[in-house]
Amino acid sequence: MSTHVSTPAVSANATRPFERYLAVVAALGCVVITVAVWLSVTRVQPMWPLPALYLIEAAALSILAAIAFVWGGRRGKIITWAAIGMLAAFCILGIFSVGSLYLPTVLVLTIVSFASGLRNKSNLAMQIGIGLLAGLVQAAIMLAVVRLL
Repeated sequence: MSTHVSTPAVSANATRPFERYLAVVAALGCVVITVAVWLSVTRVQPMWPLPALYLIEAAALSILAAIAFVWGGRRGKIITWAAIGMLAAFCILGIFSVGSLYLPTVLVLTIVSFASGLRNKSNLAMQIGIGLLAGLVQAAIMLAVVRLL
């Protein structure tokens, strides 16, 4: 008589609870920073259309990245890396104003995505490439909008 102990199936693309927690904390931190910047800037200049659109976009991207990371799967990883790239472009182009405030969000999302990708043996080169491409597109759009307005 043999006793067989079954173990629950674990997804190959599983994320750890602490990684999911950090992704959510990064998004919440980004929202808090956005609200603080919004309240500060509205005292000295009009917000619409810029910088309001950029601030709304940064908060929305961080929330999207956290949801996609927690959701997981192949699409979730692609969405997360694209959001990281777009947030990184925002940080770089806005480094002398508010961009540096969003750097911790980008770093935390990058670290948890990279760690999860390494552990799950994901195609990190492709995912990072998607992030870089999304960042370049974001930068081009931001520069075009600033030039038009």
